[in-house]
Amino acid sequence: MAQLEDLTCGTTVKGILPNRNVTVIDAKWHGSDVVELTYKDANGQPHT
Repeated sequence: MAQLEDLTCGTTVKGILPNRNVTVIDAKWHGSDVVELTYKDANGQPHT
């Protein structure tokens, strides 16, 4: 299982969207245990 610290630009992650992989664009930290994730889906559409 991945840790929040593993969510870096370019990382492919499973489990953000149901049954799909996403690619991390940016991860902005808010404190030590919350991260705001910007990613793109398999179609290249960005999401926050």
